[in-house]
Amino acid sequence: MISCIVVDDEEMALERLTREIEKRPGWQVLSRCSEYEEAKQALIEHEPDVCFMDINIIAGSGMELAKALSSLIATQWIFSTAYSEYAVDAFDINAFGYLLKPYENDKLKRLMHKFENHLSSDTKQDVHSSKLAIKSIGEVKIVDVNDIIWIKGASNYLELYFADRMLLHRETLTSIEKKLSKKNFFRVHRSAIVNIDYISKVDSELGRYSSLIMKNGDEVKISSNFKHELFKALGIH
Repeated sequence: MISCIVVDDEEMALERLTREIEKRPGWQVLSRCSEYEEAKQALIEHEPDVCFMDINIIAGSGMELAKALSSLIATQWIFSTAYSEYAVDAFDINAFGYLLKPYENDKLKRLMHKFENHLSSDTKQDVHSSKLAIKSIGEVKIVDVNDIIWIKGASNYLELYFADRMLLHRETLTSIEKKLSKKNFFRVHRSAIVNIDYISKVDSELGRYSSLIMKNGDEVKISSNFKHELFKALGIH
């Protein structure tokens, strides 16, 4: 699932862009914002794959916000504006794309398709390490990634659960997700990633699959937004 955040100071533009993005299979809008600080908090919290960023937003500049966050989060930027002179600044920070308003839906679709190919290419080329450095207070612990049962996001910290212990690690959930193999690590909730090798059973509530029971006994809630890819991997139809 490709996650994104939409930032624009015009409500109609927000609605249109959100609607067009959500029409495309495999895309998910995590948040839509119109104001600088609101967008900043949403981007830090969710760290989406891509942000569709208007340049003129309430109480600030979308371009300046992207520049401020580019070194902190692993998010690609697609800028939208009615002014072509910002294009040079956009590509100075390695923006993935640029939409000059008013733009046709076909141009947006082509850009989204290009981004899908970009992610697919990265996935094919990426070789995930079997080791992970866990930053604890006063030390760094090296753990085997395959021993991780599941991961819980807790603000700027993560709780990594193993068979016999839990370790705290200072990193965002979205950031660590990019380091894990998509073959066995799946986001199942906005605050949880599980290793499907350690799923013991899938529980249902009122006829709906709503939680996972892991082999260490922990229960992990499943969000409807993330069910499709997980159930596909598990062979649940």
